[in-house]
Amino acid sequence: MDSGSDSEDFETSGEEDLEPRRMEAGFQGANGFFIDFVSRKTKSRHPLLVMLLGDARSRQRMARRASQSEAGIKMLQSYKDAKALINFERLEWNLLNLLTNFWKKLQHPSWATPPDVLQQIVRRIHMQHQMESCVQAELEEHILELHKAKSDALRQAMAAKREDDDSDESVRRQGFWHTFHRGTRKGEPRPVTPAKTELYLPALNGAGWVQPRSRGNSSIEEVEIHRQDGGKNATLSGKARNRLEVSKLPQRGAGISKSAPDLKRAHKFGAANHASGLLPSIGPRLQKAAAADQDRCRFTPPNSKRGDSKMWWFQSGLEEHRDYIQREEVASKRHSRRNLLGHVKEPPMPPTSFGSHCPIFHLGPCPIDSPGAEPRRSAALLPPIEVVVPVHEQLGRQEVAAASRQYIHACQREQVVPVPSTFVTGHSRKVDAAGKAVVDSDLLTLCAVGRLTEVEDVDLSGGKLLSDVAMGTFLQDVLLAPQNLGTLQRLSLSECVHAARQSQAALVRLLQEGGASRLHFLDLSGVSLAMRHLGPFCQAVEKHPALQTLRLCNAGLGGAMDVRNCLRRILSGRIQVLDFGWNCLLAEELKFLGELVSRNKNLRQLGLANCAASSQKNSSISPCVYFLEQLVHGVSLTNLDISMNRIDFRGALVIEDALERSRRLSTLNVSHNPLGVMGLRCLLRLLARQDSGLVAIDMENCFSGELRPSVEGIQVFTYTNPGGHYSLDLTRPYHRSLLRTLYKVGQHLKLNPVDTFHVISYDSGHFTLASQPDAGVWPVPSSGHLEVGFSIEKAMEQAVKGVAVENFSEILARYNEVMRFTPHFRKLIPLLAQWRLLEGQEQEQLAMLSALGRDFIFTATHLRQLCSCKAIAGVTVARLLPTLLGGRFAMNMVMRRVENLSEFIKMLTLCKEYLLFNPQSPSGHYKLDLSNTASAYVAQALALLDRWESGLAKRKELPDISENGDYSCIRNCLYAHEPLLSRSYTLQRFDQWVIPEKEVLELDYVSNHRPDCHGALMNDSTFKKFLIILQQAECDGPTQIQVTRNIAHHINLSSMQMRQILGVYRTSELREEALITTFFRIVDIHNEKIFRVRYEEQAELDKLRSRLGYCTFFTYIQPEQVTNDFDFAKYDQRLAANIFFNLANAEKRDNISNFRYTLPDGAIDKLEQGVPRSWDQFSRMPKEGSFHFTYKCSPQDRKFALRKSLLQQYGKWKVDVAEEQVMWWAAAAEAPEDVLEFLFWMRAKFRDTHQAFEAFDGADGNGVIGLREFEEGMRLLKCQKFRGKDEKQRWTAIFRFLDPSGEGQVSKEEFLTLDDFWTEVEFSIREFMDWADRKFGRDLKRLWRALDEDGGGTIQRDEWETMLDRVGYFGPSGPIFSFIDEDDGGEISWHEFQTLRQFQKPKE
Repeated sequence: MDSGSDSEDFETSGEEDLEPRRMEAGFQGANGFFIDFVSRKTKSRHPLLVMLLGDARSRQRMARRASQSEAGIKMLQSYKDAKALINFERLEWNLLNLLTNFWKKLQHPSWATPPDVLQQIVRRIHMQHQMESCVQAELEEHILELHKAKSDALRQAMAAKREDDDSDESVRRQGFWHTFHRGTRKGEPRPVTPAKTELYLPALNGAGWVQPRSRGNSSIEEVEIHRQDGGKNATLSGKARNRLEVSKLPQRGAGISKSAPDLKRAHKFGAANHASGLLPSIGPRLQKAAAADQDRCRFTPPNSKRGDSKMWWFQSGLEEHRDYIQREEVASKRHSRRNLLGHVKEPPMPPTSFGSHCPIFHLGPCPIDSPGAEPRRSAALLPPIEVVVPVHEQLGRQEVAAASRQYIHACQREQVVPVPSTFVTGHSRKVDAAGKAVVDSDLLTLCAVGRLTEVEDVDLSGGKLLSDVAMGTFLQDVLLAPQNLGTLQRLSLSECVHAARQSQAALVRLLQEGGASRLHFLDLSGVSLAMRHLGPFCQAVEKHPALQTLRLCNAGLGGAMDVRNCLRRILSGRIQVLDFGWNCLLAEELKFLGELVSRNKNLRQLGLANCAASSQKNSSISPCVYFLEQLVHGVSLTNLDISMNRIDFRGALVIEDALERSRRLSTLNVSHNPLGVMGLRCLLRLLARQDSGLVAIDMENCFSGELRPSVEGIQVFTYTNPGGHYSLDLTRPYHRSLLRTLYKVGQHLKLNPVDTFHVISYDSGHFTLASQPDAGVWPVPSSGHLEVGFSIEKAMEQAVKGVAVENFSEILARYNEVMRFTPHFRKLIPLLAQWRLLEGQEQEQLAMLSALGRDFIFTATHLRQLCSCKAIAGVTVARLLPTLLGGRFAMNMVMRRVENLSEFIKMLTLCKEYLLFNPQSPSGHYKLDLSNTASAYVAQALALLDRWESGLAKRKELPDISENGDYSCIRNCLYAHEPLLSRSYTLQRFDQWVIPEKEVLELDYVSNHRPDCHGALMNDSTFKKFLIILQQAECDGPTQIQVTRNIAHHINLSSMQMRQILGVYRTSELREEALITTFFRIVDIHNEKIFRVRYEEQAELDKLRSRLGYCTFFTYIQPEQVTNDFDFAKYDQRLAANIFFNLANAEKRDNISNFRYTLPDGAIDKLEQGVPRSWDQFSRMPKEGSFHFTYKCSPQDRKFALRKSLLQQYGKWKVDVAEEQVMWWAAAAEAPEDVLEFLFWMRAKFRDTHQAFEAFDGADGNGVIGLREFEEGMRLLKCQKFRGKDEKQRWTAIFRFLDPSGEGQVSKEEFLTLDDFWTEVEFSIREFMDWADRKFGRDLKRLWRALDEDGGGTIQRDEWETMLDRVGYFGPSGPIFSFIDEDDGGEISWHEFQTLRQFQKPKE
């Protein structure tokens, strides 16, 4: 099949059905991942799978239907992708199966199948399932504990919010309402306090209640009372308003107030309504005084400046009420004295009567009789407060009642609506006004209760409406009251933005000696502390005996003049929880804070959210790193919050360095910092370290953050490849942490600093490497600029000890085990839980996957747990597949977690570069997207192999043949489509570069490894099958080359076999890739000219030299007739030219011919006096300009021993061959057309070239042929090939070609060089016949019919070239046509075509 076809024809009815073969791993290769997936889904009804597994007719039908819709067109594209995957895996399996049979026949030990391979597979699967079950159970338990801890914390917060959670709401407030509604019952005095009901009753003045302006003569019946019902306003009337249930009354804190019930009810129906559970009525005087309001759903406090209309009630009888209050106080005093005397019976309350104008009314919720119960009497609707109120056990009932009455009086005085909170009713010692929009009057009314009762907890957070005077009064009158100084434990003034002089002064007195000695919690977040009070406040905090929690968020401390002294005083006390967030601190202040925290042994929680001010030295660096660096000496913290501090990957490295051995710190909050993937790598390594106590990291919105050009390159630390050159400014925390991290890397690898560091320069005196850490911390200077080199080559040598130097796969595996981060088994569950907790946050998940994929190493069990999120299972596997241990078996186990077909195809597409990467045969071209984890792994692996091979070459003292003279195996490196080693990147060598995490990296890798010259070659039958499989493959040429690269390390090739493989591919680009892929599998490199002549264009050869290296693709053994163009600005091109100069000096200086030197400005120097002798020394060669020449050499001038030594020295090939074993070759394109015509005429006339030379030289010749002797021989031999006017000139041109030395005579050795050209022509014909045998069989008639498409009986030259390309032959065809065309007529007939039979191989 044509290798260029890359799509499937749906109209082909004879297409072969897909029948994937299932084979066990370990036998003759294994099925591909996608074929295995399809074979497991044979019963699926997915349209794509049905199309893949169906026959040709069903596929044809489905394709026609699918092409009619957009979704169907997408499915067809997915089908083509899936079909391409199947064809790829089929080709790979077929070639591996062929090679397996070949090596097994040779009884190669590496290809022997273990006898218990199936048992091993079953055992591994069983162990895999057991480990997965254990990890799953531990992970679920850990996540359950985390959720339980959160729920417990929430439950405790709710319990603190409502201490009396078990008590019934209605019963709890009965005491307050009993006092509040006193006077509403018959025979009791009426209250004069405004009550909050459905109608709001605000202000009271000295003359009584003020009546609002009238809206006309309308009575209460005409008032429309609006009620929100289902989101709509409706008007109630009649009895419906009389029967409004108590459950419809508004509660405090409700978002919307409902309209009031109808007040048009007579007083005589009050008792009956009470008995039936309805609201009581109100007297007729109040009915007449009520007025309608358009905005009755909102409450406007007294003295409000809002323009809303208000409803007021008029009420008199103030004097009578005052008399009642006086009598009640007298009775209370008597009762107290009787209690002191031991009498507990309370005398009955004296009856009090008021005027007939006083209404009897009841407002607010009260207990409702249960159905069937005996109706209560009107005089005792509610039990006395002393009986029903479950007051605080340490408060007397009288105190509670008095406090409630004082609160009601205070509400009357301050003209506010009373709120029956648990503090007012006596059920709690907590003043809870958090987030309730409390105003000054509300707070002042609470003072009445606070003066009489004990207060333990005060929460005024969110009190933005409170004034400084009100808060100061509350602090002075309540909290500084004698009974509260010993009971107050918690105080929160968070967001009380108006707390200023008076309240802050009272707060300082509260904290000073003699104040609230039991206060352990203080929250002043959002309160700007004044300068005059800041010092005394910090001093009081320092000396306070019980204060443990202090929150100073956004307290304005960043601008304080003496902030250091304040920090020192605060942290000198007993503070355990300190929240210092949202205070703008400078770098020096944060550094001082870090020193204090590192010395403090009491502090457990610290909050520094958004504390980093702009750095004056470097605005791109967060000042928070100065604080973090100080934590390297150890901390007692268990929780640290450094969110929103502009911490990037540099700060993350400082965090990892500082907290690596902090066992107490369990929770770290770094959310909303631009960490990026590189920063997350540092934090995840910290989370998974054995000595770290971290179990959870909050990293919300940390996925963003990119490397800026100013910090890219050598200043970036990469955990998996830390070696390189570092330029460190030791005044910066990041660079100091980087130096300490390098020390730790050496310590982890068990290397001394002298074995890893190479100090280049230090501008602040003499730099001495530390030999060991001081108290667990590696000492580094804090000033100066240090240039240092770091190398881990000794660690690599130790890791790969006992491994063959050419076993790159094992070297990479050993290196990954040593240098990649392996999570400690105790920290693995927190790491997996961190991933689970990010479920639903796709961007954070993708960033975490990228971080894990670049640094970590996992087993199949761990990786399968990370695939728990089905939505991104394919992406998870694709990004983490490079981290997997266990080889192909583990990869199969992990890929089985992806169950969706589209996800599986997406997964294979994303990790394509990783799956196609063959460490055993790494040479080739790579184009890698560094944002893809799989591609980044390949780039990192190539960098490691380059470092390994270059280090090996240095140790063996081999010549440097790299592109830039740095021993690197990497050539033509482009990053972001620009040369990497250009001026913009300021890099001298590739190993100095740290691979970034974005953009595209494009390079050529040329390995230094060479095959064994005695390696076993594929026999003819195996190689013929190999070519047939390639030719009949259903995948395109690039895919075939990718497959060939995957299996290249399993094959050895001869130069002739290489030549035949190149004939499979149509274009020069594919032939170029095919040669580069398998170039280093050639065992007879001394015969390389056999396949080199296949590249007829000079541009093709120059491109191959550029990609493989000018010294690698050098024609050491047969450099004759080779034209070269060398750019002296490139190191390896200067070296290659110098090799030619030295070779010419040994053989013949004149061998360098047709030379010219082009200066950088374009001027051409013809070098009239010859090539300068100074160029023989490499160091004296010019480093600019280009040099063009052709090398020619006579056979008698060859120095084979020198050529062989150069091949071994510079080419690094293993050569063990004599000169007689070399197949001397010449390219047909190197000879002029007349020379080839002379060659064909001579081979047709004489048996061989020796006989032809004797015919020209004569029987008694002298062994050489002169020009006249050659012309005479041409006339005597009657050569008619060149007849014409220019016949003699053409004969002279042939003679000059045969006399490369220009001596005027042709020796027998020079004449015999025509055999080299004949060998090329003959091989081309045999190569053509071998292809025809594979394609059409041995019948020449079939081949003739295929080429003679028009049936004319003759084939012209143009038709010959066109038809050969159409039938799939891509080898040289021109010399073949010239050979067949015996009469030089420009066309060949069937008779002439039959001359090819002599080149057919005999039947086997």
